[in-house]
Parts: sequence; C-alpha cells; structure tokens
Amino acid sequence: MITEENETEWIDRFLSGTLDEASIRMVKQRMEEEEGFREKVALQQSLNEQIRLHNRLEMKKRLAAISDEGNYRWIWWAAASVLILIAAYGAGKYLLDNQPKQPLAATTYIVPVQEIDSTALGFGKNAVILDSLVMQVIIAPASTASYTFSDTLILYLPQPSGSPTQWTVYYRPADQRYFLKADTVVYQLEKGFNRPRELIKASF
Repeated sequence: MITEENETEWIDRFLSGTLDEASIRMVKQRMEEEEGFREKVALQQSLNEQIRLHNRLEMKKRLAAISDEGNYRWIWWAAASVLILIAAYGAGKYLLDNQPKQPLAATTYIVPVQEIDSTALGFGKNAVILDSLVMQVIIAPASTASYTFSDTLILYLPQPSGSPTQWTVYYRPADQRYFLKADTVVYQLEKGFNRPRELIKASF
C-alpha cells in the first residue's frame, strides 16, 4: 500500500522497473487519481534523467583523461624505445667496428723472441734469442690489420701475407718495446692489450 512515508520508495521502484505487475497498476492508478502524486513521479523521473546525464558526462571526461594519459605514456614509451634502439645500434656498431670479424681461418706458430739494443736497427745484428712466443694468425674479413698482445700474439689479417714461419718478434729493453718483423716489414707492438689495435709500421 502506498503511503506518504513510503511513496518515494514506490516511485523509485516504479521508475526503475522493479515492481511487479500488481504494484505497477497500483502506482498508475494513483497517478491518474492524484495530480500531486503524478507530479512527484514526473519530478523524480526528471531528476533521474539529470543524474544519468551528469554521470554520463563525468564518465566521458574520465575516459578522455585516461586516453590522454595513455597517449602521453605511449609517446614517452615510444621515445624511450627509440632512444634504446639508437643506443643499442651505436653500441653494436662500435663493437663491430672495434672487434675483429668472424675468423675464416686461424693458424698457430711458435716464433722466436730476440733482444736487440737501441742501435740494432737492422733487426738481426747483435740480436740475442730470449724466448719463444705463441703467435696466432687469423685471416678475418677486416679492413685493416690489427692485433692483440698479452701472453699470445694474435694477428688479424685481411689476407694471408708472406710466410709467418719466417717471422720474428724483437724486444728492445731500453724502452721496453716489441717489434714484429714480417718478411721485410717491421711493425711496432704494444704488449698488454686484450682489445684489438691497429697494426702500424714501425718508424725510426
């Protein structure tokens, strides 16, 4: 039964469609009989529409804000990704440019190490054999000849050159310099480097 105490609840349920058929007929009958009750239903219906419209607008604003935030995040993510790719490319290119290419062939030799004095520029005169050294010659598709020199002398050559079995390493204690005589060409070596260095001809 509809009373002044519960008529608001009845109107809400009527407008929300949660009343059974008998209750709906009861509300409609009262609306026909009482103008004041009919006005209350119309007012509540108008308020409900305003509330739904307001909620819809608020939801659109929130979705737009989320979309904008997502776009900014995407832009930052894309920018960060580009920077990472550039850095990775630069690092990879640097490593490729500063490391020998994949070896195609490698041969190991045992070469003598001879001591020379500061005046023995002929690399054969007054030379004293100190020791022997493991030398590895690697034929790699590099643009320039390079080497590493620690316990083992590793040569990276773009193509075979001369006869490595006839090559000799010289040590000059006056300035603690090493030299490699490859056939008729003498190269200056620096020992203690594990990263490839360009093989440079010695100058006197």
